[in-house]
Formats: sequence, C-alpha cells, structure tokens
Amino acid sequence: MPRPIEDLSPDELKRFIANYKREEKTDGGIYPLSDLLIEQLRRSDTPKNPKDVLRFVVESASASADGKTTYHDVWTFLHPDTPWKGNHSIKVVGSTLGAVIAYSVRNGLPIVSTLVVQSGSRKLSDRAIQNIYDECKSYGVDVGLVPTDFVAREAERAKHLELDGLPIDRDRSA
Repeated sequence: MPRPIEDLSPDELKRFIANYKREEKTDGGIYPLSDLLIEQLRRSDTPKNPKDVLRFVVESASASADGKTTYHDVWTFLHPDTPWKGNHSIKVVGSTLGAVIAYSVRNGLPIVSTLVVQSGSRKLSDRAIQNIYDECKSYGVDVGLVPTDFVAREAERAKHLELDGLPIDRDRSA
C-alpha cells in the first residue's frame, strides 16, 4: 500500500508531477496527477484561505453591473495596503486563483475564477481562458473540447453559487 500523499516530500511531489507532464499522462502512477497537483496547491503559501477568496470573488462580481470582478480587485482584497505591482501582482493573484480552483474542484463547486477579468476590457484574455481550461483538465474535471464553452458554462454556474454553507478547506481554518 502506498504511503499517504501528504507524506511525500516537496521534491517527490515535483518529481511525480514532472514525470506525468513529460509523459503527457494524467494517471497510471501511484497517485493520479490531479491528486498530486491538488496536494501541491494545498501546500502553497497563499495569503488568504481559498474559501475567503472565492467568497470575495462571487460577492464582488455580483455587486458589479456586468457580473464580473477584476484581477486588481482581487489584489486589493489580498493586500489592501499595497499598491498594484504589475507582473508581481498578477503572479500573486494567479497563484491565489489557482488555489481557489483547487478548492472548487475538491468541493464540487463552480470555477469562480472565470468571473475575474482584466480591468480595461472587462473580459478574460484568450490565454486566461486556456489556462483555466488546462488547469481544470489537469485536475480531472470534464472540461469538454472547447475552452470558451467550458469557461462560459462555469461563469454562469459561478454567478448562481450559494455562499451559505461553503465547505471548510482541509488543512486551513474556516
């Protein structure tokens, strides 16, 4: 019987993930790729609990006229006293939204990062759509064949997410 995934060292986790990616596979090893990626994100040092970020995204998006919120809004939620710092801020927000995707997948929730858009265009870029699609696919989510269709479907689901009774994220406080 394999040891629990939580007992893998960070290097072992990285090695397993790299092997899957090199072979372009998602299963066939001791642990499926989706479990390894979720475990890696679970260990990441995100500044806020993914459940809190998910709640912010849904509340912020529902308060806006177009049902969306921005990367800048998420940054301000994460770091209210720190000005936007270009690429650094995008990386932090992206990593945090990645943790929110993992939380959502673990708990069968819609992918609310589909509601987070660029400030100027108020749209997701083609690259962002593809990134959301690819990340969800790597977790074993049935994403279908067309990234834009998947993202549109998830955005619609996210707009109707009930925030009462969200699951507590394992290994994090409520």
